[in-house]
This record gives sequence, C-alpha cells and structure tokens, in this order.
Amino acid sequence: MAIEKLDVTKHNQQPFDMTYAEAVQIIKEAIQRSQAKTLHVMNSEVLSLYYGIGRYISENSRKGFWGTGALRQICDQLQKEMPGLKGFGETNLKDMRSFFEEWRPFINRQPVADELPLANYHHCNHLNNLTNSNQGAELAP
Repeated sequence: MAIEKLDVTKHNQQPFDMTYAEAVQIIKEAIQRSQAKTLHVMNSEVLSLYYGIGRYISENSRKGFWGTGALRQICDQLQKEMPGLKGFGETNLKDMRSFFEEWRPFINRQPVADELPLANYHHCNHLNNLTNSNQGAELAP
C-alpha cells in the first residue's frame, strides 16, 4: 500500500516553523488515513475469502460429494495444520456457505466488500465480529 507523503506546506507553514502540535496533527492524520484504508482492504479481502470458501463448500456439500460430518473433519484438520486458527469452525463454515448461496443469484463473480450492499445483511455482524475479535491475524499468509 502506498504511503502518502506528508505535506507540511498544506498548512501554509514552512517545515522549520511548524510547531510540534501541528506536526503531531499532520502525522496523526496520515496514520488515521492509512488505518482506515487498511481496514477497508482487510474487510474486502475477508469478505472475498468467505465468499470463495462458501462457494467451495456449497459446490462440494450440496452436490453430494461430501457426506455428513465432512465439515467437522475439515475443521479438525484445519485446526491441526493451523494451530490457533479462529473463525473457521463448523458453524462459521456453514455460515460462509449460506453467505455464498444467498448472494450467488446477484453476483456472477467473486465480489469485493464495497460491491455488496451489506448494511442490512444478517451475516455482517457475524463477519464483523470475527474480523474484530481476531483482528485478521489468522488470515495472514
């Protein structure tokens, strides 16, 4: 992600005349802009990941490729291979499948978060809780 240059002249001050309070404000604003962009990108990636996982699970479980208990086995194996992984239990995987299946009629490709009108969608709170409680750590490559 590109970091914007701090424009110390935008406050009509020369760099050496700037007070520390002004410097702190400029730096703080740059940090806050970067944090907001990071959260947006992270949320987009998480929703895209959940949609893709939901599609994969739907295609395999609904067409009879996987039997009863498949999601439990997958979750157990994920936990063994990725100790400490959170947010990918059996219930969450089922929620991801539901998320995909409910949005599939409206989307012909894997979406990014800002393309989904999710304000009133019941999975949003669940996804936000996962994202906020885990802070995306388990999603890092």
